[in-house]
Amino acid sequence: MPARRQHAERQARAGTVGIAGRAAEEVKRSGPGTKAGQRARGNTLTMSERCNLHNIHFWPVGLEGDGVMTKAFSQFLNNVCDAAKKFKGLNRATFKSYFSSRIANTLHQTSAMWAIRRASAERAKLVNTHGHAVFGSVDDNELALELQVALPVAVSQRRAFRNRHSNASARPVTG
Repeated sequence: MPARRQHAERQARAGTVGIAGRAAEEVKRSGPGTKAGQRARGNTLTMSERCNLHNIHFWPVGLEGDGVMTKAFSQFLNNVCDAAKKFKGLNRATFKSYFSSRIANTLHQTSAMWAIRRASAERAKLVNTHGHAVFGSVDDNELALELQVALPVAVSQRRAFRNRHSNASARPVTG
């Protein structure tokens, strides 16, 4: 890809909220799938064309890594909330709030996991196998394995990491 085009795409992504999500939706909507999938199906139809053949409403939804919902995802979530109210008698606002927060928490948890992995990898670059700093100006004591750069075994377990490394669960309840 030419550098000028790549720069323009980066500028567009940086300046327009949701552009990456919309692009992902379009790829899913208009993409014919993998070559192996096309051979197995015996056609090169797009996903939306294949769904239309079977009277399936195809609704690609995009969600960006930082939690930005595309318009299609927002409409999809609203339709799900309306269906929950209509068919199950659930409170629409509560249902939407619950699932919006679950989605946001999952995204934040995943982002935190990758950030911790990245910090751990960067720390490993600074320290060689003998535990001495690669750069003479960095003291080994400065590179002690702090909790924020130690890669936990399971970041995704609810509250377990926080409870192990904070005194939040040990605080007395006042009331």
